Amino acid sequence: MRFMNLHSSALCLSFLLTVSCQDVRGLFELGAALKHQYPDSQVSVSLTDGLILTVTVADSGFAVASCESQAAVATQIATFVRGHYGGFEALQTISVAVASGRSQVGTTTGAAGLPFRFGRTLLSAGLTPADSTRVVESCKAWRQLQ
Repeated sequence: MRFMNLHSSALCLSFLLTVSCQDVRGLFELGAALKHQYPDSQVSVSLTDGLILTVTVADSGFAVASCESQAAVATQIATFVRGHYGGFEALQTISVAVASGRSQVGTTTGAAGLPFRFGRTLLSAGLTPADSTRVVESCKAWRQLQ
C-alpha cells in the first residue's frame, strides 16, 4: 500500500512537471516571437493558473498613445497570441498590459492603464468592430477616472 502511494505521488509530480515544462516552453517561444514581431518594445509574457496569459508591453511612447492606438496594438497582440501560443485553447483570457517603460535594473515599471482583456472564445470567433469599440471605450473610461 505504501509503495502504491509513493508511486502515485511520483506519477502525479511527474505529470505536473511535464505540464509545467510545456507551459514554460510555450511561454518562452511566444515571448521570443513577440520580441521578434515588436523589436522596439520590451515585451514579457506570464501565465496565471494556466488560464490567464498576460503580455506586458513596456514602451514609454506606447504608454501615452491614444486609446485607439493602444487598443489596435493590444488587439494585434492578442490575435498574434492566438496564432503563436500552443496552449491557446486552454486559456480563458488574454490580457495585454501597457507599462510606461523599464527602469535602470531592467524591471518593468508601473502599468500605464487598465490592461486590455480578450476572451479566448471571442478571439477564436474573430473580433468585430463592436468589440474594438468596447475596448477603446473601456480605455477612455479608465483614463477619465485617473
